[in-house]
Amino acid sequence: MALFEAYEDQLKASIKDLEDKLERLQKPHAEGEDALVRGANQDVEEAEEVLMKMEMEIRSVKSDTKAKLQSKVRLHKDHLRETKETLRLRTARVEETANRSSLLGGRGG
Repeated sequence: MALFEAYEDQLKASIKDLEDKLERLQKPHAEGEDALVRGANQDVEEAEEVLMKMEMEIRSVKSDTKAKLQSKVRLHKDHLRETKETLRLRTARVEETANRSSLLGGRGG
């Protein structure tokens, strides 16, 4: 159970980092947009890996607490899914802005 909680703390930290990057990407022409997108994608990968570890850990837990932990994992997965969708939308906006800027010869969009 302690290992599950450690994974959950790690997951929360990854998602917090991801949400911080998304917050910065919300601003038009955020500084270092490409690096933010790359970092956000890395945070998603890390969160997904931790979720898999959490699911594996649940398999070794007694059945009386298993349902509670599975419910937690489902909530975390839903939250990550929503956050990934936000990342997808913000990444599309960054790419659109970059494309528009290149079409205009480097002038702001």
